[in-house]
Amino acid sequence: MKTLKYIALAALTCSLAACEQEDFTPSVQGDADAVKITATIGKLQTRVSYDERNTTFDENDQIKVVNKLRTSKNVATYTLTDEEWNTADPFVWNGASKNEFEAWYPLTASYTTFTIPTDQSSEQLLGAADWMTASSGEIDKPENQTLNLDFQHQLSKVTVTIADWNDEFGGTAQEVSTPKIYSKGTDIEVVYATDGPNVTTSDGALTAITPSAVGHTYTAIVAPAKYATTDKFMTFTVNGQEMTVLATPSSLNEEGLQAGLHYLFDLKVGKDAVTLYSVKVTPWEEKEIDGGVATEALSSINATAMTPDKLNATVTKALEEGETDITVTLKPDAPAEMITAIRRAICDTDGVADSSIHLTLKGVTTIPGTTNWDGVAFGPRNAQWDENNVEIVSHEEVTQLASVNLPDVTAIGAQAFLDCSNLTSITAPKVQSIGDWGLQGTAITSIDMPLLKEARYSAFCRTALTEVSLPSLETAGVIVFGHCKQLRTVDLPKLQNLSQQLFTRCTSLVSVSAPAATSMGNNVFKGCSELVSITLQGVTELTYEAFAECTKLENITFGSVITNVNVNLFGGEALSSGITLTLHPDQANAEGDLKATAGTNVAWGGFTWKEVKFSATE
Repeated sequence: MKTLKYIALAALTCSLAACEQEDFTPSVQGDADAVKITATIGKLQTRVSYDERNTTFDENDQIKVVNKLRTSKNVATYTLTDEEWNTADPFVWNGASKNEFEAWYPLTASYTTFTIPTDQSSEQLLGAADWMTASSGEIDKPENQTLNLDFQHQLSKVTVTIADWNDEFGGTAQEVSTPKIYSKGTDIEVVYATDGPNVTTSDGALTAITPSAVGHTYTAIVAPAKYATTDKFMTFTVNGQEMTVLATPSSLNEEGLQAGLHYLFDLKVGKDAVTLYSVKVTPWEEKEIDGGVATEALSSINATAMTPDKLNATVTKALEEGETDITVTLKPDAPAEMITAIRRAICDTDGVADSSIHLTLKGVTTIPGTTNWDGVAFGPRNAQWDENNVEIVSHEEVTQLASVNLPDVTAIGAQAFLDCSNLTSITAPKVQSIGDWGLQGTAITSIDMPLLKEARYSAFCRTALTEVSLPSLETAGVIVFGHCKQLRTVDLPKLQNLSQQLFTRCTSLVSVSAPAATSMGNNVFKGCSELVSITLQGVTELTYEAFAECTKLENITFGSVITNVNVNLFGGEALSSGITLTLHPDQANAEGDLKATAGTNVAWGGFTWKEVKFSATE
């Protein structure tokens, strides 16, 4: 993960908020009159990150600086190393007269011209496309010999997210290839005037940019310009078919893209049409678009050096200003108090609507949990019960959360998101374990956790899951998926044990694949009233009420020899008479009532089956 370095002495034109930030002392560079450097970006906005507003240059970034009013020793290249701007060939202040500095990033640019690279397919390449310039104006040599540069973005950043798939795709995300975002020209020139810079392109021809991609979100830096409604804005391929997105939003063809602004578009994809909508504009600088298409900006908070109180205040301020997309970067081992600080801000800030907050927690590796019913994360807390186990003080539930992104988390603790009833999406690509009740009672419809190995007691119970595919899950506790009323299909290729009540009351369940499972607990499929057919490849014992109330069950197939059948397998109901049973061939050689004979209306294991047959031998 990228380490962000903060460089923050006040720029010549910095705002009050900028001036309140942490300072680093620039390095002394040999000559007593050597020019020392501090730098900020666009009123303390981000350089290249996808959804952040960090006040950073990156380690080893380089800028070119020129002193226009000196004729010799007037240019130097500075490199950011260890939080300081250093140069191997320092130049000096003119102490006898005025100085005027110009600077730019990247080194491939100049102060007035730049060619936008067409390959921006990584964060590094995206950063190299972010042309910025800075100017000091005419100034005297300051006492601390430090030149404060405020860099301004001269290009426009565009982010397109495929947020919706039409019914032709079953509402399911598809594989996307060869994405391109189109810039209106790539050879850029800026003319600096008293009312601000004027950025133009040499020809304005549509040029394909290969964007950076994170999932189905694509980011590119392009020329500030107006598009015609017939212009291509984006192309990509889905299932072998090339899709073309036209530049129809008013922010593209009426106002036009403007320098220093970040435009965020949502995209709805159908087989025959694609539509751009839900335009947001994040200012890289304090500037609004005439016409009023700008809405809220994404809020990003670097809390690695904050106290819990400071973090709480910072998140609260963002919420009070109407921010709903909140990104917080924490230390990997951030204590529970830091998570609590975020929770308290969300719950205590007036006007934060239910289902409004999209939260990203970066850096932190563990979301802390609890087993004492006074959760430190986002689960319910402050509940109290009397001696009869009647709740006398109700849960405080975090109903404001709509989505959570945990890019670096490897463990989600007990009750961490319990009863976050409006939480519809959680992304945790690195998580390996979820504690008891970790996501119970949420509204999540799918799970993006490819590395999850362990899900403990009731981890996903009573959620809105419609399908489950967990390729790495090896251990699942009791009732992990119980009472998931919308759950239809399950694929758990590495799960060893079908634990007690694992799928109980999953009333829409029709398909389960768990080929590695060798055992099952009681009530595993109890109440799965839509289950028609199931294959239990390695299971050897049929347990208490495992198929109770499975009224539509027609076929059960076993891949191993069954050694025990519980007398209450169906909960006392006469369901076996409608079921075809496919047994391992070796079952014909078993002992007692577990020795099987093929045929119809056959007694086996204490039950009479519609049909008993044997699987084909290998």
